[in-house]
Amino acid sequence: MSDEPRPMTHEEREAAIVEAKRDGGMCAACGRGLTASEPVYRRRLAAREGWSAYLQPVYCWAFVGRECATPEVREASEDEEPVAYAGCGRDIYHAGAPASRRVVACSQRCRVTIVRRRAKGGQPA
Repeated sequence: MSDEPRPMTHEEREAAIVEAKRDGGMCAACGRGLTASEPVYRRRLAAREGWSAYLQPVYCWAFVGRECATPEVREASEDEEPVAYAGCGRDIYHAGAPASRRVVACSQRCRVTIVRRRAKGGQPA
């Protein structure tokens, strides 16, 4: 028996992306849990099987661990300083995305944390 993990099915991949975008703390590509100090990379992933109404594959931007980031994403991030998330403080590499398109929250949970801090009069972190 091999130590290699089995490939994820399309349904498992979709569920991992949804959970990672909702709760954070996991790699959207493989579903592995991420440590609190582990940086993540922003990567475009095939969100679901099939085609959109415009005959294009369905993609989304999600956050992945280093081993699931493509070599191109890692290479583009080498000269970049990571940005700390405002919600949980995790470092993110945007792989060349313009500053206007950079995200400061890794998940919906972190966005809620930011909104609650602002509502209480505190800074977003």
